Amino acid sequence: MGREHNMSVQKAIFRKIRALVHLQPTGLDYWKDRVDRYGKRAVIDLRHEEGEYDSVTVRQIDEIFPRLESLLDGSEKRSLDFGCGPGRFSPVLAETTGAEVVAVDPMQKLLDLAPRHARVQYQAISPGPLPFESGYFDLIFICLVMGGIPDGPFEEALAEIDRCLRPGGLLFAVENTTSKENLSHWTYRTIPMYLEALRFAHAEHHADYTDNDDIISIFAGRK
Repeated sequence: MGREHNMSVQKAIFRKIRALVHLQPTGLDYWKDRVDRYGKRAVIDLRHEEGEYDSVTVRQIDEIFPRLESLLDGSEKRSLDFGCGPGRFSPVLAETTGAEVVAVDPMQKLLDLAPRHARVQYQAISPGPLPFESGYFDLIFICLVMGGIPDGPFEEALAEIDRCLRPGGLLFAVENTTSKENLSHWTYRTIPMYLEALRFAHAEHHADYTDNDDIISIFAGRK
């Protein structure tokens, strides 16, 4: 009797846990929920306090953009900010490169929060093919976006990035390469994994910096 009762209780607990897991948003639903909860802060590590959004962004700009600037050759007239979120880097990208910037994200709510700039056009996109001609961009900039894309869609996104970057164009990517267990909303990939994924642009690993206890790596190369 006691054993049967314990098994019944365990099964009931398992059903409740399974139901709770199924209620957890995943994929774009997760990010929509996160944006609803945290606004533009949703795109940074939530271990940072509410008031740290600007200081975190400034520090990332200081880490990233001198390295990007050193790789420019003056041919960058059209740039894509892929997964721009609330446009934290889009105006800086325009100022650093002198290029026209198309900044895309699937979250219209984040785009509505983005700062305006004369050379930045914000555009909502849906999962799937990018709405641009092949070879349209001279530079594609990606910052802390690809970890949020699971493996299947990740391969599709890479194929589209490859397609939209012109031969000789610059790919510049910044991604979390910390060795951690994957989360429901984030896939941790190693430096060798990103180098393999970005081989179409002959990407090299240029530098690392840290954010809390995470390792953030900078990759760049020309197609």
